[in-house]
Amino acid sequence: MSSENGYYCIWLDSHIGAPGECPSFQDKFQQSLKPMNGLPPNSINNLILCFEQEVAPIKFVSDIDDALVLVQNEIDKKIIFISSGSLGKQIIPFIIKTHPHVYTFYIFCAQVSNNLSWAIDYTNCLQMFDHETDLLIRLVRDISKEFIHLGLSYLAVYDGESARKYFTTAQTLETHANNANSPMPPFTDRLKMLQGPNGLIQESQNVKEDQRTNETIASLDNIQYVLINLTTAMNPTVASIVHFLQIFLPPRTILTIKNSSSDNIIRLINKPACLFLRNSVLTQLLIQRVGTNNLSIYMIEDNTNLVDRITHFNNIDDLINKLVELIVEKYRQQAATHLHSTVFITGIIVIGY
Repeated sequence: MSSENGYYCIWLDSHIGAPGECPSFQDKFQQSLKPMNGLPPNSINNLILCFEQEVAPIKFVSDIDDALVLVQNEIDKKIIFISSGSLGKQIIPFIIKTHPHVYTFYIFCAQVSNNLSWAIDYTNCLQMFDHETDLLIRLVRDISKEFIHLGLSYLAVYDGESARKYFTTAQTLETHANNANSPMPPFTDRLKMLQGPNGLIQESQNVKEDQRTNETIASLDNIQYVLINLTTAMNPTVASIVHFLQIFLPPRTILTIKNSSSDNIIRLINKPACLFLRNSVLTQLLIQRVGTNNLSIYMIEDNTNLVDRITHFNNIDDLINKLVELIVEKYRQQAATHLHSTVFITGIIVIGY
């Protein structure tokens, strides 16, 4: 799944950053840093291999300039940055100021206390470890937690397949983290949440099967695309796109609602709807009153850590691009299903903010 989720990991360390394959990872630690302390054979290698397969490729570098080149070249990814203490002290303050897409940092050092004086200013995005296994287990568990959150977001918009991918990946990560942490007791809280007949994986599978059942009906039925309270945020380009869609598509395909009270919106939703909005409180209220079966939600998100460019966007341009993408995809689906028929999609609602 690593190629799909938009993550990239950079590991900067003058000792272990020399080019090499993952199988040499354990030896590098043994030779230059701390001993393995009786850990199960290959536990580190297995954990880092799992991370690369399920989350993100890991690029090892030994030089600050090389690390900065990677950061600048991967601007479309969420970068996880791991560094030694001495190099992290030099580069991390600069990256935080200039490269916001690097959203989390981990320090691996011999003495955590030696780095407290500079790192204390970055405790909101930085964690420090003096043992490689502790670092990797925490990294894997942090990503697992985030993937569960993303999976829940997909469930909220009734996308069972995407939710299932994130939940099963989180399950794999948790299992490998427990294996690497042996002989300590396994952490099972998230696995219990994910597994079993009432777990999130099964719930996402149920949603996926419901989607398959309803796909044919949905592709033939009218769909409402709802943009909530966004008109004042539109720049001229976005406004022109919306205006063109209003002219090109059948009447009332795109409706602009400036009054964003839930009662007004619900009165207009009489079909499955795609909502485009910013107000998270309103989102939850609509889900409670309408249910996720009839709503798909796409939001502008102020918290950059939550922006995934799938359901959460950080600007109006990306949000409207998503609207266009959905319309095009719906026509493509209908064309594939009804090769010799012309089927129009109607009922797009735009609600401005």
